[in-house]
Amino acid sequence: MPANWTASYARTTPQTTPIESALFQVWQGNETRWPMLRRQVVEEDLGQHPDARLALLLGEETLRHQPPGPERAAFDRYLCRVGCEAIEAGSFSVADGIAPLVRHFLARPATDLAHAYADVLLDLLLPRLQQELRTPQVKLSLADGLTGALASLGAILDRIDGERIGIYGSGIRALIEQYVRSLQGWQLPVDADQDQHTMFPRVISRPDMIWETATQNGWAYGDVGQALFLARASRWLHQPALATWATRIAMYTVFRRMAGNLTVSESGIRNGQAGLLLLYWQLYQLTDEPELKREADYWQQQLTVSIPALEAAPQPDHSLLDGLLGIYGALRAVDEGDLPLQSLLFDLEGPYA
Repeated sequence: MPANWTASYARTTPQTTPIESALFQVWQGNETRWPMLRRQVVEEDLGQHPDARLALLLGEETLRHQPPGPERAAFDRYLCRVGCEAIEAGSFSVADGIAPLVRHFLARPATDLAHAYADVLLDLLLPRLQQELRTPQVKLSLADGLTGALASLGAILDRIDGERIGIYGSGIRALIEQYVRSLQGWQLPVDADQDQHTMFPRVISRPDMIWETATQNGWAYGDVGQALFLARASRWLHQPALATWATRIAMYTVFRRMAGNLTVSESGIRNGQAGLLLLYWQLYQLTDEPELKREADYWQQQLTVSIPALEAAPQPDHSLLDGLLGIYGALRAVDEGDLPLQSLLFDLEGPYA
């Protein structure tokens, strides 16, 4: 990690929000500002913006060791209300901060109201996703499509047990199974896109099967995100063939990059090197494929080379998904392993305190 990164981040820019600034401090081990931020978010209704919700969830999961209290209880009530309003308005995705919000509540102990809030959100979200699967135009991306939303809900299957598995688990599995079957039919021919050689579209329109391919590659869009979803779906659905499919897709993206057919023009998580680093790192952990570890190393090296120029810009972008905050989080998650980034990577390992 660059030694001057903390000083660089402290420079105030239009791209920096109070929530992102507080998240950086939490990632640095300074937890004093976060309780005040919780109160500010509730009082000023700062959780309406999708990027804000995602940053808030990343901060909460980093502080999962903190004991519950009245302040956190009020914050949870607020997040549940905002989440319900967003789902009713049509939001459901990871980039909206909605699907990870359900995962966030279910990762908490059943001793507080978190699971009750998850139930409320799931009652709204599952019908919304079923409707999305039937719409004429389906988004397939990790960020704003069904791939990311179902990956978040799939992680919930690792935590639902007892009677609740019958209520929600079967519905989540059915959605994932239906979506996997659709992906099998939506995979594009290898020569469908002469510029990017994409295997999956970003958006597909039915019934004419007209597709729109992703123009950028990173965490948000592209085949690597589909591979991560399928690798996890293999476990949730107990279908080893999906893991083989996921590895094949991921390896194809590596070959595309080596052949010069993978365009990456940015450094951030959303559409750039940091996002690819996180995805390949997770895929390696899931598949044990050495080539994917080497690919993660490649993007880590590319990212490290990019950082000095990003920091030296007249107005550095310090935002979570596109700027230095997300880059810092990605490098630290891989280098030190102490940032869970569960809201971005759909991993429920390790319970909240």
